[in-house]
This record gives sequence, structure tokens and C-alpha cells, in this order.
Amino acid sequence: MNRDLELVPGFYSETDDTLDLVLEPLDGVERGAVIRMSGYLDGFNVGFFSKRVEKVIDRGFLFLSFDLGNVTYISSRGIGAFTAFLKMLKSRGGNIHLHNVQPKVLEVFRILGFLEYFNIGTSREEAARGFRSAGAAVFPLRVACPVCGKALRVPGAGRGRCPACKCLLAIDACGRVTRS
Repeated sequence: MNRDLELVPGFYSETDDTLDLVLEPLDGVERGAVIRMSGYLDGFNVGFFSKRVEKVIDRGFLFLSFDLGNVTYISSRGIGAFTAFLKMLKSRGGNIHLHNVQPKVLEVFRILGFLEYFNIGTSREEAARGFRSAGAAVFPLRVACPVCGKALRVPGAGRGRCPACKCLLAIDACGRVTRS
């Protein structure tokens, strides 16, 4: 992947020797992205990981598929980060999918009792199918104004006005916010 063509500005501004993250679009899913991970995720690098993923979410990506095929270890703090992202995305109408999860990593999810909370599959294509079949957004959503970036609570599809910049907005049934 050419890191000069960033999907999210600043995503590659920091690096970590123990965890490499590569961001790619998720084909066929509007506001979908794949984050390929290599290394391990523990209490020492979870802050680095969280900052990168928060940048992706803040940029408007709501459907995140994490490729864990090259993740050799994950700690409870790493799973805690995934749980926080899942909660954040679900409140905005999004979701998370994990794929290529190594057996040792899957065992940590199982031992801690988190398997039932995550969509776990074998491929990014499976993630894309799941995201596309999810249908309309679940309201209310928390979204960012496309003009000024202010966090907004959207009760449902329709039209409204941003309280900060006063621009008119249109919200569709999938939760997409555009300037009207």
C-alpha cells in the first residue's frame, strides 16, 4: 500500500516497533475500512493503537474490519480497546468485524468472554457482506457535521441544522450526513 495516499490524514504519523497498522478501503462498503495489523497488542502499545483507530472513526469510517492474521498476541487491554471501539461505532450506526484471527488470539477472546460481542469471520469479503446486509442505520446516531466537525446527535433521517455553523444538513436512512 502506498502510504503517501492516506485515507485518513495523519494515520501514519506515528509508528510503533511492536505493532504495524495498515489502513485500506473496504471495497463495496461506504464508510468502510480494513485495518491490517501485524505484531502484538498489549498494555504498552494500546495507546498507539487507540489513537490510530480513533483517527479513522473521527474521519467518518463506521464499518471497520480488522485483519488479525499477523497478530501473535493480544492482552485484555487490547480487547478492551476493541470493546470501546465497538461501543463507539454502534452508537453511530456502525460495527466491527474481526477476521483471520489466530487461534491463540481467539482463545483470549473466548477466555475473557468476549466472543459473543464481536463478529468474527475469515475474510474482509465476509465482513463487507455483513456490513452491506446490515441495512439502515439504527437511530439515534452520533455523527460529525460535515462542514465544521461538531459532534451531533441525530434522532432520525431527515433534515436539520448544525447548531454550531448553522448549515442545513440532510440525513438519509443509512445515517449519511450531507450538506443540504
